[in-house]
Amino acid sequence: MTPTRKKILVVSLSLGVLAVTALLLLRLLVDPAAFTPLVTGFVQQATGLTLSIPGGLRLSLFPSLGVEMDQASIGDLPGFPGETFAEVEKASIQVRPLPLFSGRLEVIGVRVQGLRVRLIRDKDGRENWKALPIAKVEVRKDVVVVTKTDGQTSSFRYLVENARLAGSEVRFEDRAADTVFSLTNIAFSAGGIEPGRPFAAEMSLSATSARPEVRARVDLSGKTMVDPSA
Repeated sequence: MTPTRKKILVVSLSLGVLAVTALLLLRLLVDPAAFTPLVTGFVQQATGLTLSIPGGLRLSLFPSLGVEMDQASIGDLPGFPGETFAEVEKASIQVRPLPLFSGRLEVIGVRVQGLRVRLIRDKDGRENWKALPIAKVEVRKDVVVVTKTDGQTSSFRYLVENARLAGSEVRFEDRAADTVFSLTNIAFSAGGIEPGRPFAAEMSLSATSARPEVRARVDLSGKTMVDPSA
């Protein structure tokens, strides 16, 4: 091995050791449980929704730095006390470490397992999705702007490069007509997401209903785009 190659190898190994050491120190020094009220508070402020994370948050180091959570839910919408609007079995986000030191959050990927959304029309004709305190959601370049029903707005940057959704379901209950329509086994995956540019995506789901009887399976793949000007 030449002296130049030896130097390159030594430098590479040193950088690798430093990176692993930094991650281990981060794991020891950062308590992800401390971020739970920050996350729930952010959701409350940005959307007006109450997010519950009974199991708290966990820090993950491999394959990339991120945060994981189990059994999160949103419920107690006005007029629907005790009814869960949405829940998730497991979710995780992977982030870039360096921007964290300057107070910025840049998300590499999002993975969601077991998302379940319940859309309910009660016997009086009231619909729970209309009780959501969100009037409008807009995408402006790499910023999402949420306008609540009280007129207040909040915004945050989204920089998600990869997204995965699996084992999910949307259930519509019409209690006035005593019918249920479900979209089950929902899966979605996309990579290379960048506002204004096409990216590859795949989606699949099953649809079922008893009255009228419906059984269907949908599989889609192709390219799509987040259009900030739309």
